[in-house]
Amino acid sequence: MTTTVPQARTYASLLAPLSVPADTIERHMHLQAWTTQQDEAAAQTLLAKFGLSPDDRLAIIHATSASKEKSIPLERFVASVQRLHEAGFCCMALGTAHDAETYDRLQQAAMVPIANLCGQSTLRQSLAIMRHATLFLGLDSGPVHLCAAVGVPHIIALYGPINEQQWRPYPYNGHFTPVFNTALDCRPCAPKVCRHNRCRMDLSSQAILSAVDTHLKQLAPAPGQRGACEPVTGITQGMGGREGESVPGSHRDA
Repeated sequence: MTTTVPQARTYASLLAPLSVPADTIERHMHLQAWTTQQDEAAAQTLLAKFGLSPDDRLAIIHATSASKEKSIPLERFVASVQRLHEAGFCCMALGTAHDAETYDRLQQAAMVPIANLCGQSTLRQSLAIMRHATLFLGLDSGPVHLCAAVGVPHIIALYGPINEQQWRPYPYNGHFTPVFNTALDCRPCAPKVCRHNRCRMDLSSQAILSAVDTHLKQLAPAPGQRGACEPVTGITQGMGGREGESVPGSHRDA
């Protein structure tokens, strides 16, 4: 039986012909991300725009991806965003200006405020913002690894066809939970040849919410206040769609 290892370890194995001991490689492997004082100042300015400070309890929501093979229906995030808000978190979205509309729709559906910073920060400014977050919830994509690099203590990553052990953030010493559809024996696979995409399309809201609840239990209660994000105005209804019958999903702490 083949054991799947993090891709970072596979890359590190290329040093073996140089007679570098494996334990030495492991000891020196770590993710890093650099920001400047200017980046930090810009990050605090952006947070203040939504009535936030670095001391507030922040959760980064990442529901978009340039790869459609990693996307899941947006409504699957709704219950978890609501739960995080109830637990005293301010949910935030980082990304490109093109992503902003997605989080506007998510805010309308969840009927809780989301600090939508899409298109308003550079990459390094985004890293400075991430550094102040307590939790990340989102698709298997670059921000998972960026959050690990800056030390976000709780990361929940949603996987479709991609191998969650191979592409997990590594090395990472925080609390990491991959969420994926355990009802299928065909994943991980080659997503570009899949005809049904059930691994991502049927990933249930309950599986994601269960992972969120697990992490919330590991955190101390919030100090009696909800996130101070800009109030939501003009909300009339949610997405209007039902999740339907989903193949049971699950999460596993790793």
